[in-house]
Amino acid sequence: MEFSTKTDIEGFVLAGGASSRMGADKASVLLGGIPLAERAVRTLLGVCERVYLVGGEARSDMAASIADMQHPAAKGRRAAINGLYTAFSHCKTRFAAVLACDMPFVTADLFAFMADEIGVKDRKGFDAVIPREADGRIQPLCAVYKKEPCLEKLRMMQMDRVPAMREFAASLNVRYVEHRELERFGDPAFLLSNVNTPAELAAAEERLGLNSIAADGLP
Repeated sequence: MEFSTKTDIEGFVLAGGASSRMGADKASVLLGGIPLAERAVRTLLGVCERVYLVGGEARSDMAASIADMQHPAAKGRRAAINGLYTAFSHCKTRFAAVLACDMPFVTADLFAFMADEIGVKDRKGFDAVIPREADGRIQPLCAVYKKEPCLEKLRMMQMDRVPAMREFAASLNVRYVEHRELERFGDPAFLLSNVNTPAELAAAEERLGLNSIAADGLP
């Protein structure tokens, strides 16, 4: 799905995680013959004119690479919030679409829906649109943000400690995409699933194979 305001939104694939549970750089790990980071880039190109790879060693011919910035309170430590801080600081458009590289089943249609909801078309006034799973878990690394209020909020929260993702989300005016809505874009059990370990990678390969069989119309 594409819309006429693609230039209002830039995409950021977060690829700078430690990958300790995978045992290798997960952004470069192949799923269906394609690196996880490349899959995420292709997803965001469905709604963004420009996409950037944030952190890590992965590279893509379709996305520029930018180094992970440190949230001022991180003081040299790895922190998940660094990816968002980098995206918002680098973003030159009103909105930023953010996707962690380890979420291979997220679709461009879901991002197009979230972009519409935040106001790329309708100007509805949300600071962020974030999926929320049936058990209440939120997915702030698969979301669309309005850059200015989100960057300002992070700067306000930088004084003494690094804010947790849930704490940061709670500080915003969020439109949550609920589980029943997620069903429009795929099986919620897989749509927002992560690939962090070799076992999860194997399960994702199996899921990808099942999807291919279904697409071919085979039993």
